[in-house]
Amino acid sequence: RLNLQRTQAGLELDAAHLVGLSADSVPAVARAYQDSTYSTADREKLGAVLACHKLYASQQTDWRSFRISESRAQRILAGIDLSRYTSQTENYNEIMLNGEPFYCYYSMHD
Repeated sequence: RLNLQRTQAGLELDAAHLVGLSADSVPAVARAYQDSTYSTADREKLGAVLACHKLYASQQTDWRSFRISESRAQRILAGIDLSRYTSQTENYNEIMLNGEPFYCYYSMHD
């Protein structure tokens, strides 16, 4: 939340930090993504962060790794249209953001 508050205070959004946070961060990031008081550029980055979390969630298939926060995040992400953020690689470690790669670092979640 502090990263998002700093952004609203005029500082640069640290999207790489947000990608590395757990599924617990998804509700706050989703609210910010849908908040028109954020700049278009920041909302684009927030959308990319959410798309990374969605890609990460899609790779969690073993029931033994189930977490309530990830289930909650998946429900939130399912309600947001992130189709404009597409994965361009086979290993799903990046998505395209305005024609440029935006890197998703899943290992930070483990």
